Amino acid sequence: DWDANWTHAVSEEGDTWSVEMLIPWYVAPMAKADANGKRTVVIFQPHRYSRTQELMNEFALCFNNADVLFVTDIYAASEAPIPGITIDALAAAVSAGRERPAHVVRRLDDVAAAVADLARPGDLVLTLGAVLSILPDRRRPA
Repeated sequence: DWDANWTHAVSEEGDTWSVEMLIPWYVAPMAKADANGKRTVVIFQPHRYSRTQELMNEFALCFNNADVLFVTDIYAASEAPIPGITIDALAAAVSAGRERPAHVVRRLDDVAAAVADLARPGDLVLTLGAVLSILPDRRRPA
């Protein structure tokens, strides 16, 4: 079901371009690398400690088909941390169901460099979560 509120922006720089779309993450099913080696690279920032706690088991299963997964720290949205609900706990839960472990990048400002180190030409890079862009000049809270 691809019914959703779609907001997007396209930008070009030199011979590269990027598209940013704001859609609910649940409408974007992921597939493993295709025969041409094109991969799905996912960057996930959980929103709120309480939501992460409530959905920990679901999060543990929903990223299985991502070829490369980055998780970054929980966006608190003014909530106090909940003991035991950490990015490390989430990464462990998610990694338990995957062939390859999730990459933990604690600071959002470090995500772009981490992705650049592992992404390949042709990869589909998806950012999912509370902050709409990993690019600091475009970042705004959801």
